[in-house]
Amino acid sequence: MRFLLVPPLLLLSGLFVTACGASESTAQNAPDAAAASESTSSAPAAREESAELQAVREKLAERIPDLASSELRSTPLDGIYELSRGMAVGYVTADGRYLIEGDLVDMATGRQITEERRREARLEVLEDAAERSIRFGPDDADHVVTVFTDIDCGYCRKLHDEIDQYNDRGIAIRYL
Repeated sequence: MRFLLVPPLLLLSGLFVTACGASESTAQNAPDAAAASESTSSAPAAREESAELQAVREKLAERIPDLASSELRSTPLDGIYELSRGMAVGYVTADGRYLIEGDLVDMATGRQITEERRREARLEVLEDAAERSIRFGPDDADHVVTVFTDIDCGYCRKLHDEIDQYNDRGIAIRYL
């Protein structure tokens, strides 16, 4: 099943460290990009990594008192750790002094590591919102369009007037 966003979700930028409102569960179940490489390492190396992550957490606790364990992860870079809150992703140095805001891209493979994390967070938000949404269409629809709607918007009303046509084509509409 594909999820489409209509219109695109706009993200407000602000100070990363003061981002709020994201629950710990937002990133708990997201696969860790570095987990695959860590799984091939020996048990002592995994303990070292855990101890190093704990040390970084302790250093960051002074600046971010409510830091959840799921918000800090290792990365493929030595001494650089991913810090995330919801869809906001940044990177911190091992000493906890520097925060890097921007995307991490593996230049050798073209893999967009930061965008992968954001994509996982977006899907989790949509899945959580699905429980509180109003859905029109069959449960076994081929596609689901999630609409952030406004009852005063003429385009939103037009979409709702045409909802039967979408449903007939196997497209369910989910309103948030």
